[in-house]
Formats: sequence, C-alpha cells, structure tokens
Amino acid sequence: MQSKNGLKLKVIKTEVTFCNKLSLNSFDDIQTKIKELFDDTGYVVAYLDYKVIIGKFKDNKLIFYNGEIFEPKYLQKLRVFNENKELYLWEISENEFKGRLRTDNQGKEEDIVEAEQILWGTMVESLDNGWSRIYEKRGAELVVPFDNLVIDDHEKRIKIRTKNYIDYNELGQAGYVDSRFVSFINEDGNILGGE
Repeated sequence: MQSKNGLKLKVIKTEVTFCNKLSLNSFDDIQTKIKELFDDTGYVVAYLDYKVIIGKFKDNKLIFYNGEIFEPKYLQKLRVFNENKELYLWEISENEFKGRLRTDNQGKEEDIVEAEQILWGTMVESLDNGWSRIYEKRGAELVVPFDNLVIDDHEKRIKIRTKNYIDYNELGQAGYVDSRFVSFINEDGNILGGE
C-alpha cells in the first residue's frame, strides 16, 4: 500500500544479528570486518568527523573516489548495503564500534515502511572512472560512484531508498525500531549502478 506522500507499507521477512565491541584500528581492519560480516557487494556511506563519503564494497575492498581511505578514529558510523541486507557500524569510543547486520527475505515477518530520501545535489559534474560530483550552489557536495547522471533542482534527483522497521510496545503502539539503506535510485525509481 502506497500513501499520498510516497511511503509504502509492506510486510517482509527480516532477521537481525548484533555485533558488540568491534575493535577497528585501521582501514584494513574495517575492510576485513565488512568481509567477515557482510560478505557481498554493495554500496557504502561513511560518516566521518569531517565529511560524508560514498563508495562501493566490491571484491572485499572499500572503494572510494581517487582511492580515498580514512582512519577509524574519524569514523562516526558506516553503512554497507544492497537490496538484501545492510551492515551498520557505529562508534561507541575511539576505534571501538558496535554493529548490526539486517538481512531481509529470511527470518520472521515484520511490518516496514519503504521511503525515499533525496540526496543533496541539484547540479552534477562528471568525474573520471565512472564517478560524479553532485553539489549545491551553497557548497554542499557528495561524490558518488555513478556516471551519466541527469540532475536538476526539481524532479531529477538522486535518492536513497530506505526500509524502516516497525515494532509494537506493550500498549500496542507502533514505532520505528530500525532503518536501513537499500539502494540509490533516480527520479523514476530505477536503481543506479545495478549492484
């Protein structure tokens, strides 16, 4: 069922595994832990103290524009995701993280709301090797692992499709208990990148 605001209520099977106290002391530690827990290809959004970077996880490697890497001490949270699952890591202290792996299409049935979040960026510049910079006149920018993008300040925007998981308290009141990234999409709802 889709509402007038574009939200879609669905029932899906889903399963969650939590990871407590992961010590990540280097960029290689992060890649190794992702391979161990996620073990698939997908996209990555890393929230650093000083910026947000978007890339891919492919062949057990984090791939960011121009080979960028970062130190774990600057990582606040990280999402690695594809259509079927998401690994979410968040900082609890310097170089110490907790994590959650949510896998859909297995486990118990839950209610979810599917939504689309618009990314910053009403202008686009093509970069090399299949990357693009999307940006705003006022300075905000993101580099994304997609090329041949058509973006404007109206309908043609990049979005992140999300799933928002619902649970009920002892009084039967519903609320979101988790949220995950699913895919990058264009204005028509078509998945970008095909990974």
